[in-house]
Amino acid sequence: MKNVLIEHGQIIRALEEKNPELVSQFILDHLEKTKETLNYIDNA
Repeated sequence: MKNVLIEHGQIIRALEEKNPELVSQFILDHLEKTKETLNYIDNA
């Protein structure tokens, strides 16, 4: 959960900085990690 909050913080900071490339990168990274976590849970 701590990592999720860190990831959300990164997204918010990039939004505040009006940096669309960084926002996109952080969102895609966050979604990939979420997908990996869900796949791990499904296979457990």
